[in-house]
Amino acid sequence: MKRPTIRDIAKEARVSQSAVSFALNDRPGVSDETRARVRGIATQMGWAPNPAARALTGASTSSIGLVIARPRKSLSTEKFYFQLICGIESILSPQNFTLALQIVDTIEAEKQVYHQWWTQRRVDGVILTDLRNQDPRPAHLQTLSIPAVAIGQHVPGCPSLLADDYGAVRSVVEYLHQQGHKNIAYVAGIMGLEYSLARASAFEVSCGEAGIETRALSTDYTEESGQVVTRHMITSADPPTAIVYDNEILALGGMSAIEQEGLRIPQDIAVVSLEDAPLCKVANPTITALNRDPIEMGAMAATMLLEYLERGSAGNVHAPSPQLVVRDST
Repeated sequence: MKRPTIRDIAKEARVSQSAVSFALNDRPGVSDETRARVRGIATQMGWAPNPAARALTGASTSSIGLVIARPRKSLSTEKFYFQLICGIESILSPQNFTLALQIVDTIEAEKQVYHQWWTQRRVDGVILTDLRNQDPRPAHLQTLSIPAVAIGQHVPGCPSLLADDYGAVRSVVEYLHQQGHKNIAYVAGIMGLEYSLARASAFEVSCGEAGIETRALSTDYTEESGQVVTRHMITSADPPTAIVYDNEILALGGMSAIEQEGLRIPQDIAVVSLEDAPLCKVANPTITALNRDPIEMGAMAATMLLEYLERGSAGNVHAPSPQLVVRDST
């Protein structure tokens, strides 16, 4: 999709480019009627002034964009994104690239940010995270001709850093099955996310193959929601003997509920987190978790995007497989 220019606006309004410049910059030289008409056409065409002067010549902005559409409350306690950003910066900074970061509430708001960046020529490309089922963002970015690299699952037409969430969850279920567990629950995150769906599918299939009774509940990734769903599970008529949590924050909330109900970890209920963090090492008991390196993933994604910008094409890359770190909670 071509960005509108002053020339495009002048052609549509049937006036000179200098008249458009006068109208958009609120300078004398055009009538009030012409000024209003030119501004109306500019708005309809999605034109916006470019804050980066060098972008007027079509040069690189030397900036990469990252938009995170997550509830701020859950995001503020999650270390994954902080570490991911550190990894991205470790590649961008030596190349004199900057990271444009924005946090929004919804996917629609994220798309609006991309459109704003496009009209203002703010970024050369973006890194996509938290891929959704039937995600509208890749097609939106392709329409805007903004290069992108996706983290997580394969996106057609978009280079992707592939994470093996399916295989990682299967390894957790196999470990718990070997420990003798026959009733395992899963406390998931936001189920619209592709990796949450992959994890839930792997959990269901793996438990089914092993003849394990299972159930799953979704949350908003906050500690409070982990507490609520855990209490619901462990006070049911058939409580699980092990609970797998989507991340360490949910696991901490769940452990609080387990202890408040007078149950012991791991004697009564084993606990596993699908994300590792320093909190898992200092919790009491320490938490068994899948260890992956978000810093490395951020660095790999940034490297892929810079290569994509330089060469005009890039292929998919597999991220290192997460490793299960067994601790006291199991």
